Amino acid sequence: MIRAVATDGHRLARVELVLPEGAAAMPGVIIPRKTVLELRKLVDESQEEVQVALSETKIRFAIGEAP
Repeated sequence: MIRAVATDGHRLARVELVLPEGAAAMPGVIIPRKTVLELRKLVDESQEEVQVALSETKIRFAIGEAP
């Protein structure tokens, strides 16, 4: 199960989804609000699949042919 949690300072939202293939070893991460907003813009503009890569200190999102 993958869980996303967010707050606006007053309300708390939580969503749980089936864990995507290959994500079993993915550690818990905190993604800054600005990053989520920018990613959402890109996802809304594209029908491509989003790939997520994690390292010890970085997170990388790839959509389609974008580097």
